[in-house]
Amino acid sequence: MRKLGELVDIKTGKLDANAADQDGLYPFFTCAVQPLKINTYAYDCECALVAGNGDLNVKYYNGKFNAYQRVYIIESKDKNILDTDYLSKFLALSLRKLRSKTKGAVIQFIRLGDLTNLKINLPLLEEQKLITQSLSKAENLIAQRKESIRLLDEFLKSTFLEMFGDPVRNEKGFESITLGDLFRVSSGDGLTSENMNPSGKHNVYGGNGVNGKHNRYMFEEPQIVIGRVGYYCGAVHLTEPKSWVTDNALYIKELYKASNIYYLKQFLTLLKLNRYAGKAAQPLISGNRLYPIKTFYAPIELQTQFAQIVEKTEALKSQYQQSLSELENLYGSLSQKAFRGELTR
Repeated sequence: MRKLGELVDIKTGKLDANAADQDGLYPFFTCAVQPLKINTYAYDCECALVAGNGDLNVKYYNGKFNAYQRVYIIESKDKNILDTDYLSKFLALSLRKLRSKTKGAVIQFIRLGDLTNLKINLPLLEEQKLITQSLSKAENLIAQRKESIRLLDEFLKSTFLEMFGDPVRNEKGFESITLGDLFRVSSGDGLTSENMNPSGKHNVYGGNGVNGKHNRYMFEEPQIVIGRVGYYCGAVHLTEPKSWVTDNALYIKELYKASNIYYLKQFLTLLKLNRYAGKAAQPLISGNRLYPIKTFYAPIELQTQFAQIVEKTEALKSQYQQSLSELENLYGSLSQKAFRGELTR
């Protein structure tokens, strides 16, 4: 067993999260699970990346990239002693331990010492590589299940386009309207992360979907939520019942035409609302930018047919997600055995 600080070099990114560019050439690692993009790189290395706050996730990367200022970039000092892939998998296993060490009541974060003081089992390099190969096989099964879920989302998109056509071009000749003829939006209610309740039962939705929990909710029924500001400006989500929507997002406050919520979610997603955002200091969507958008209104009967397809697809997706959760639990058990030296060849 060795202290991690003896085996690695650790630095942090330098950029603010707003430096992201959707059309960028390089990965931009923030504290989000999925990397963003950026047009410049500051690092070119093989490393493990640990989100220092928020989701506290771990990633492995080898190549050119850039990083947010709260992301730790961790490199092995000697790859003949500590394999980087082995390192990243060890850190992923240690995630729960890292969470328990975090400081702060709501927005948890990791200090440098929380990483350097971790103790890692250090077998010979050959054994490290055997462990990572075994764990990688399990990761591939997880990736396949995630791909099945993604394909279901693609199926819904293609089904929508087959039934309704493009929401902008209106090839099917539906009634022409603007979004302002269809609905009115309003900003959510301000709720800082410090005022959330991590043990609450209700999801809190911001610009990029769920970003916390709370013990109170604003809405009894599901709501359409649209990212209002920042990188995820224009992103569309459908909330669960009994949810809270923050002021980083808009929600549909009033509908002027009968609309099925499952249809409406896919419809707004395919409109790619981020194209209509203001580009001053940072991207911004408002009702005044949404209302003039020209589109169409499809008959409610056709919307309902699509919603029935959505419900069946979402039921299958739920089964896949349950299977994914079970696979991830099994992977966690396998990882623990591996890093205790109990994984047989």
